[in-house]
Amino acid sequence: MGAREDFIRTLEAEQLDFKAVLASLESGTMQLGEKLAGSVEWTDTTQREIGRLKKVIAEHKRLMEQLRAEGGNWSGPKDVISGP
Repeated sequence: MGAREDFIRTLEAEQLDFKAVLASLESGTMQLGEKLAGSVEWTDTTQREIGRLKKVIAEHKRLMEQLRAEGGNWSGPKDVISGP
């Protein structure tokens, strides 16, 4: 097995983890929040994290599809993360 296949397997494993966390957040089983220094209020950041995870999952899917389509022409990861 080559580097491309190893990298795809890594992305697939990460994808499963991201989807599990997303399911917990969307179901309400898990919530995320932050309390900024000097603040007494806790701010729920669950929706922000749900949006971020959905973007990460979509990008992983796009990247895996691209890697599979390129087949033997892939020479390694480069610029796999684009934008903020």
